[in-house]
Amino acid sequence: MNRHKVSHKQTGAALIIGLIFLLLMSIVGLTSLQRVTIQERVTGNSMDNQRAFQAAEIALSNAELLVQTPVINGYVRTLAQGQASDAELLSDANWVCDDTSVAIAMRCIQYAAGAVPVITGLDENPRMKFEQLAANRYLITVWASGIGRAKVLLQSEYSF
Repeated sequence: MNRHKVSHKQTGAALIIGLIFLLLMSIVGLTSLQRVTIQERVTGNSMDNQRAFQAAEIALSNAELLVQTPVINGYVRTLAQGQASDAELLSDANWVCDDTSVAIAMRCIQYAAGAVPVITGLDENPRMKFEQLAANRYLITVWASGIGRAKVLLQSEYSF
């Protein structure tokens, strides 16, 4: 009678292969989770930008209605000659109409601190700058911004 020795030794190959598959599946799962998180951030930023854009459009639309028939009397100031630029529009200090604000090379009209039109539902009211180009020719620049977790700045110009 010949007896064959049967080896009952386990080599552990199934365990090693199982751990490798588990590691690969974990990497795939973490990569998918990271992509979803990035997509949620992009979507959130797009929504914030869209809301700010809509608020700026509302402000611009309301400001445009105000300048359809502008009342210029009481806002005209003669400014010293110099170089004109729109950089002064971005400074909050220049939106108080007094002798020290916005020294550019033209006649300029701005809404004074107490005369700014208040538009409800906006974080910041629109800014308007009236410029006298010639004797009876004016240019109105309207800047409106929508501010939230994003900021959008829109500009419109009227000439009459």
